[in-house]
Amino acid sequence: QVSEPRKPCVKISKVHQNPNFTQEIFKTGLSGWYYRVLEGKKIHAHSKIELIEKNPINLSVLELNHLFYNPHQALKQNPSLLEKLSKLDTLISQNWHETIQKRLKNTYNLDYMQNL
Repeated sequence: QVSEPRKPCVKISKVHQNPNFTQEIFKTGLSGWYYRVLEGKKIHAHSKIELIEKNPINLSVLELNHLFYNPHQALKQNPSLLEKLSKLDTLISQNWHETIQKRLKNTYNLDYMQNL
């Protein structure tokens, strides 16, 4: 189960020898994500992953990333984002909810994003 988007770190810019790579990921919202294990089983490199259930709230990783990167602009474009996020209370990690609240209140430490 997808639990939250993954925030890129500066390491990816170093690996690709492009100092703007991490910033571009933030701007586009095209990042990876974290999975939560619901039932422990063995999985291998080429194992098939199958969608079993899709949440009816229909909030994408891309939308969550835009909400993180520029929350006020994201809400201007899609005012229902916070309502949708609140309905995902059990799916999205508590850390992600807290991060979005800090971003909305301008209390999130932006050094992480500005030193990219």
